[in-house]
Amino acid sequence: MRGCWTLKNPWHPLFLNDLTAVYPDAQPVMTHRDPAEVVGSACSLLRHVRPMYSDSMDLGEIRQTLLEASDLMIARQQA
Repeated sequence: MRGCWTLKNPWHPLFLNDLTAVYPDAQPVMTHRDPAEVVGSACSLLRHVRPMYSDSMDLGEIRQTLLEASDLMIARQQA
């Protein structure tokens, strides 16, 4: 019997190449959430977490970084 893992971290799509290099028989299944909700939720999370690690917080930078990361994740999922 083969094991099954469910990876729900929203950052996993950034590392699909690494995942499939270690587990070549992996069969990723992507679920879908409205990207506008995902980015909004992630921005809110970072807005609350960032002060624990930095005295600097630029909300525009957080937004831009998350949009770029989301674009990259989508591109890697479609590859």
